[in-house]
Amino acid sequence: MLRKLEKLNEKIGAWADAVAIVAVMFMIVVTCVDVLGAKLLRQPVPGSLDMVMLAQLLVITFACARTFLRDRHVSVEFVVLLLPRRAQH
Repeated sequence: MLRKLEKLNEKIGAWADAVAIVAVMFMIVVTCVDVLGAKLLRQPVPGSLDMVMLAQLLVITFACARTFLRDRHVSVEFVVLLLPRRAQH
């Protein structure tokens, strides 16, 4: 029974990963079209900022689901590198 749940979790995680990848690609396309339209045609994409913000929400949510299933976590090491060596440990 536990193996079936693990397989189901893995399938859901793979689906969530695919949604996150599609959302990132959507963000890239919308941003490129918006910038090119604004600079070349003087016609930006209406609502592009809202679309990108919603796509970011999808990416963060679904990427966190996959990260959780893999027992990993997101950490920011940049701040730690700025600390003295003793405080880093």
